[in-house]
Amino acid sequence: MYLKCTSCRILHHCLWDSLSRTLLEGLLEHSLVSTYEPKEFIFHERDEAYGLYVLCQGLVKLIKSAQNNKQMIVALVHPGQLLGVTFALNGGLFPMSAQAVDLSTVLFLHRKHFDDLLQRDPSLSLLLLSYSNEQLGQTLNTLIDLVALNVEQRLAGALLQFAESAANHTNSGLVCRLPLRRAELADYIGTTPETTMRVLGKLKRENVIKIERRMITFLDIQRLRELAHSA
Repeated sequence: MYLKCTSCRILHHCLWDSLSRTLLEGLLEHSLVSTYEPKEFIFHERDEAYGLYVLCQGLVKLIKSAQNNKQMIVALVHPGQLLGVTFALNGGLFPMSAQAVDLSTVLFLHRKHFDDLLQRDPSLSLLLLSYSNEQLGQTLNTLIDLVALNVEQRLAGALLQFAESAANHTNSGLVCRLPLRRAELADYIGTTPETTMRVLGKLKRENVIKIERRMITFLDIQRLRELAHSA
């Protein structure tokens, strides 16, 4: 598959937006582009981190194994974002798995080729360091929320993320496709599917949201914000 970053419609959402055309072309020259079906793994926990992955299309979840064969969805990766950047640059083993949620297109650049780009433009190192720190901060906030917030707050926060990243304005309100199935949503907020269904039902009865199949309509986004940030 051939990609052209310079004409990509999501370039302004991507880390590469600040790179020169020459560096973008160098990035693509040695890149491998692959397509992953839903539920297919891009890499597994404890795989050797040989390089850098960039999500071009689709949706990917980062999964961390837990006790009793359970798992936690640490983060959702959207188009334009990088997967496991810290470990890809420094080497070692990935501490989590990356699995496609939707049909996803991923660009892979081996670390040795990326090192060549870093030598050509050292400012790229600072760009990646800043991005890596931002991602680590978001992961830390997710872990803190799992401990500090109740289920309703965590669910409201997750729904807000979906609204901000993918919702479209309609006459009925903000609407988007629910990116995760109920069991996945439960993993994402650190609870059981049964509890997730109960809280979703409460939000529907209160006319905060409406869900039809995988489509969610945000009827009262302000109320959702209040629930997510309530003390």
